[in-house]
Amino acid sequence: MMAAGAWLGALPFVIGLLSRLERLETRAVLMRYSGEGHVWVAAVLVTGLTATLWIFDGIPLDWSVRYQSLWALKVFVTLLMVGLAIRNRYFLVPRLGAGPETLRAIAKATKAEVGLGLVAVTLVAWFGTLEPR
Repeated sequence: MMAAGAWLGALPFVIGLLSRLERLETRAVLMRYSGEGHVWVAAVLVTGLTATLWIFDGIPLDWSVRYQSLWALKVFVTLLMVGLAIRNRYFLVPRLGAGPETLRAIAKATKAEVGLGLVAVTLVAWFGTLEPR
């Protein structure tokens, strides 16, 4: 959860910075954040896979169990967040000089990441009250 907290917790600050920075400075800030982000996202994925294997003794495949279906939904939400982060870093950040619409697209995608992160945290809280099997 620490890795997820670091990733999700930093996003509102990134959103706040986007509206205050000059183009070149924005790229530098986003590149630095991205470097740290790679570490936290990798930690989220590794610890998530480890927790999955530990809790279920393998990959959960019984979708009739609410816990397992919520777990799968959280994995899907997390992968959407990763997809948005990859799009921001490798598609949008290199195009920052193209115009203000790129910065707006980064801000919009980052806000979507925050929303998805809140969905993931809510799911964790919910299936934390259920039996895994």
